[in-house]
Amino acid sequence: MSLDHDLGNESFGTGYDVLVWIEEQVYYSDYNPPKSITIHTLNPSARERMRVCLLSIRRICERKGMHINCFVHIYDSK
Repeated sequence: MSLDHDLGNESFGTGYDVLVWIEEQVYYSDYNPPKSITIHTLNPSARERMRVCLLSIRRICERKGMHINCFVHIYDSK
C-alpha cells in the first residue's frame, strides 16, 4: 500500500485517516494490515503523524501475537 497524506479530496479523508482506520481494525479485531505500507508526502507534520500511527499498528500486532512483515518506507517525493 502506498499512501500520500493528500488523497485529492479531504472531504473523503486523508492518508492519515486510512491509517487510523487500519489501526482501529487491528486493535478491535484480527484484521491483518498490509504487509508493506509506503508513505510519500511532502507535508512534514502529516508524515510524522502517519509514521507514529504505523508504529502503533506494528506494536498492536506484536502484542496480539500476529505475525506480520510490515515494514514502513518513508520518503519525500522531491
